[in-house]
Amino acid sequence: EKRRGRTPNQNNYLHLILSFYGLEIGYTLEEIKIILKRDICPEIFKYKKGKHTFYRSTAELDTLEMAKVIHQLKDHAAIHGCSLPDAENEQHMDWIRNEIEKYNNYKRL
Repeated sequence: EKRRGRTPNQNNYLHLILSFYGLEIGYTLEEIKIILKRDICPEIFKYKKGKHTFYRSTAELDTLEMAKVIHQLKDHAAIHGCSLPDAENEQHMDWIRNEIEKYNNYKRL
């Protein structure tokens, strides 16, 4: 069965919660992406070619895989004391966007 690739909404949501979670625990977006792929969801991202290990891009995921990644990230964050909102919780999502923007503005100073 061929599933379509992840949706733009899934991608935007994942990057928003990844950015926030990384900010909360002290990692950049790029660093938290590595943690996601290597430590949180290796069964989805990790593959071997010859004797080398590689990690897939989220662009290669289908909608079901992306949903699993989001679910596992939210579970992982909750275990570590960070509540990530559901995509439908616009008020919480707006607050997160503002926090990320404040951090990005602070970094530029």
